[in-house]
Amino acid sequence: MAIEKNYKQIALARLVLNPENDRFEPVINEEEAIEMMLLKLGTKIFNLASDIIRRGLSKKPFYVISTQDGKKYIVKDGNRRTTALKLMARPQLIDKDKYPEYRKRFERLHKYFINKPIKSVLCYVFLAYIIHSGFISGYQNRY
Repeated sequence: MAIEKNYKQIALARLVLNPENDRFEPVINEEEAIEMMLLKLGTKIFNLASDIIRRGLSKKPFYVISTQDGKKYIVKDGNRRTTALKLMARPQLIDKDKYPEYRKRFERLHKYFINKPIKSVLCYVFLAYIIHSGFISGYQNRY
């Protein structure tokens, strides 16, 4: 397995929450990941979002893996910050019937967020790939 790594400024829209986040059971897609983050960590996500509005985003990079097509990046470390940013940018991602209070809170934060929007973040990108050349005794050949 060859691994390349580098820093890159990546648009928030290209970041995808990790559906296999260690903080909860695996989910199918980002919509479910956001719902799970609100269910398990809603107050912490809101407090983090409020802190980002007050003090700015921390300088710590997000750790991501490129999707196979290279168009999106799955967040491996930074899912709470990603959730906070996405919900401030688009509070309508929050189901208003399930989480009416969080929807209202993030709509209020949105008003501040749009004055100084964060459209991209610094990421540490891991690009991992395996070159397949067949199998030997049940093991993949890796170069």
